[in-house]
Amino acid sequence: RLSECDSSESAERSRKGDAYVEEVLSKRRTLLEMLHEFPSARVPLGALLGMLPPMKPRYYSISSSPRVSPDRVSITVSVVKGQSPSGRQHLGACSNHLKNSPRVWPIDGAAPLPTAVFVKDTGSSFRLPADPATP
Repeated sequence: RLSECDSSESAERSRKGDAYVEEVLSKRRTLLEMLHEFPSARVPLGALLGMLPPMKPRYYSISSSPRVSPDRVSITVSVVKGQSPSGRQHLGACSNHLKNSPRVWPIDGAAPLPTAVFVKDTGSSFRLPADPATP
């Protein structure tokens, strides 16, 4: 009798797991979406913040030449924007932040506004060809 009970509980957990996979994981639903759908779920702010994963660093390649602009570094970024499987508008955190950041100081609108970044040598072997005429 105990094994029947264990087996039925296991089957129930499996069905619940399947529902979680189907309703949450496969649709890539966020915690915020779940809280909107189930407003009776009350989560303390500290617990909510504790559930959030840390942001991962974003790595971008430098797309400028020190020969052309020795005092400036440029990167090329593809802005991440699209619809999630649950229908939610998905915006990439970093690419949209860069896109929407002011380029000049808001006070005078003339002086360039620098962006603080960290630089990491990823050990990439990518190099431009020695001959600039090479396509």
